[in-house]
Amino acid sequence: MHMTSTATKNERVHETEQSAKLDLLQAEVVKAGIPPSEFLPHFKKRLAATPDPRRALNNFLRFITSGFTSALLHEVHSQPVLLEIALTLFGHSQYLADILVRSPELFHWLTTTNALLVPRNTDDFRNDARAAVALFERIDKKFDALKRFQRREILRISARDILKEADLATVTRELSGLADSIVDAAVSIGLEDLTKRLNAQLQSTFAVVGLGKLGGEELNFSSDIDLMFVYGEDGEIDFGAERIHSYHEYYCRVAEFVVKRLSEHTNEGHLYRIDMRLRPDGASGPLAMSRAAYMNYYESRGELWERQMLLKARIIGGNREIGERFLEDLRPFVSPSTVLRNPLEEIRSIKTRIESNLHGELNVKLSKGGIRDVEFVVQALQLMRHDGREGWNEGNTLKAIAKLQSVSLLSNQEARHLRNGYEFLREVEHRLQLLHGTQTHELPVGREELNMLAKRMGFKTPTAFETKLAQTQKQIRRIYDSVFESKPVNQGGSKTLRHLSREDIERLVLRHQFIDPKEAVKILEIMRFEIPPMNNPEIFRMLFGCLRRTGAPDWALRNLQLLSTSRAFLKSADQIMSNSRSLELLVKICARSRRTAGQMAAEPLFFESFLGRAEDFFRPGIEWGFLLQSDPLRFRLFNEDKTIISFLAGESTIGDCAREFSMIADAIVHNVLNGIVGRYPNLRNRFCLVGLGKYGGEEIFAGSDLDVLVLHRRSGDTDVVNEAETAAMEFIAAFSSDRGKLYDVDLRLRPEGKNAPLATDISFYEKYLEDRADEWEKQ
Repeated sequence: MHMTSTATKNERVHETEQSAKLDLLQAEVVKAGIPPSEFLPHFKKRLAATPDPRRALNNFLRFITSGFTSALLHEVHSQPVLLEIALTLFGHSQYLADILVRSPELFHWLTTTNALLVPRNTDDFRNDARAAVALFERIDKKFDALKRFQRREILRISARDILKEADLATVTRELSGLADSIVDAAVSIGLEDLTKRLNAQLQSTFAVVGLGKLGGEELNFSSDIDLMFVYGEDGEIDFGAERIHSYHEYYCRVAEFVVKRLSEHTNEGHLYRIDMRLRPDGASGPLAMSRAAYMNYYESRGELWERQMLLKARIIGGNREIGERFLEDLRPFVSPSTVLRNPLEEIRSIKTRIESNLHGELNVKLSKGGIRDVEFVVQALQLMRHDGREGWNEGNTLKAIAKLQSVSLLSNQEARHLRNGYEFLREVEHRLQLLHGTQTHELPVGREELNMLAKRMGFKTPTAFETKLAQTQKQIRRIYDSVFESKPVNQGGSKTLRHLSREDIERLVLRHQFIDPKEAVKILEIMRFEIPPMNNPEIFRMLFGCLRRTGAPDWALRNLQLLSTSRAFLKSADQIMSNSRSLELLVKICARSRRTAGQMAAEPLFFESFLGRAEDFFRPGIEWGFLLQSDPLRFRLFNEDKTIISFLAGESTIGDCAREFSMIADAIVHNVLNGIVGRYPNLRNRFCLVGLGKYGGEEIFAGSDLDVLVLHRRSGDTDVVNEAETAAMEFIAAFSSDRGKLYDVDLRLRPEGKNAPLATDISFYEKYLEDRADEWEKQ
């Protein structure tokens, strides 16, 4: 009774508010000289036909009072179709209403030109974007012009979508073309600005790769845009300004400019949220890399999810010739002639993890039978077709469905269900996002909000909408399950992990003293899909014995899951899980060092060398010397982790570890120093480094600073002093790279400490030690 009376009371309040606003509208109509008896009946009829009459009326009042009130009322009165357009947009989208209230002149542009009727292509958008920025000199004004251009085009595309003047493929293609043009314009502005500041012209080899929905030309109304930046070749340059000494630094500066300007907020709003996490090494990787650097990464460390991601790669801005060569470089990685593991298993495990992180909400993108199910079905079938044939890297989902149907990888019925389901769910996504211009995929919980969504989708009742949604998701999920159907590994009569109940697994976990049994069960359920050998009861028992013996099974299991996601682990899972010594050592590593487990997951060659040649792996000394020049940080991490694992395996003592860590540092220091001194002929035989502290005593460990003293022999030559100081500064700078810091180099133990020159004349140092040094310095 109470709920019913509250609902009735709310309805009366809404009716009172609506009546008051209609009175306000009537007053404006009278001011404009229009007879209310002619205007209001038609207005009320159109208002009632909108999906949200209250929102439509509120926004119409805001709109007519934002400027040109009389003229706007006369326009919609004399041309009823204009009133229908306005109320439809205002009832569907607060976001579009806010655009029109901010810029009411756009309604006249929208309804008196061919904007609603004629589709536009990427060249149209590029031409308009260039024209918009050409009017201004200042960078901030150029980007404000791009924001106004984007806002106008979002209004046009959205209106065409809502008014059914364009289908899904056209809408998403135009949204993607708009983004292409804005990103390309940002690159041009950034390159032009850098050229002016450096006062030097450089033929740019910089290209922008669109990924995700942007790469597939299927962007939605509130997508992040996934980008990668690539350039031609690495090399040294010196402009004498801006601290740019290489092509890498130059193009990273351009990339920083593009990301910052596209994502920053001003009074004109912002352009796009930029997601750069799909680049090599994610958030910790450099913003821009050369073609060769990308290929070095993908060939040595590329994972299946990156092959899957690169199916949608498309060049959207910058130097298109370089970009297309890069895509050609990627072809053998994306479409290899042979595959190490069935992609279905890995993609299914990714989707399992995604669904396990949902908390009961109905998400049209991520829930079972959602948009992601369609995309993963399509991408899995594409990856299985790994013959590299032209056209198989189709990034657009709808086009890819048609190709898969044409070669019978999807039946006609499956293709129809996937196509229709995808289009329906994308329309729901658009209606959710256009309401407030936010990135959301969750259906509203409240009945009233769900009813409004159903009406915006063209359904008379929320029940009819829910029925259609459930049917769509069921059809999609059935196809998903048929593609990713799980085949039992053990065909015998023994009970496998896959067939154990949740209660069985919980009992096993409880017997092994886990602190968080629920988390352990969750991890194991995910891992059983990723690691087929875990379906073997013997291996399962052996794993639990290893976990128990560590004394930290929770920590070990979490880190083992991290390691198990790597391509190298999955490739060798049978060998690892069936070898008790290898498994014991891996679990021990996972229990003691998350850093080492993460490094093994990230470095396939490291993992394979550990697994394939244990005798050589545990042999004292440093390995991978060839990496010193090209990637000294990787050289350090590999050798340090090799040293740590040797200690954990009982093959070395703590003293051995300290000496090996010092040897690793020596190798890097010598390599850096030789490269610097070679450029200064006056320093030959007059310049050296002395290790102090733990480094001098060969006692450093992971994370240690390097305490050093830089000495030179002046011999009356002032050039030596200057060059020695410059070389010392270069030495310190060389230990910070784009991939991370090699070491913290500490020169504070030099005479007079931090206020003194970095490089010290050896004669001065000898006298200083005799006359002025404190006891601690002699120590």
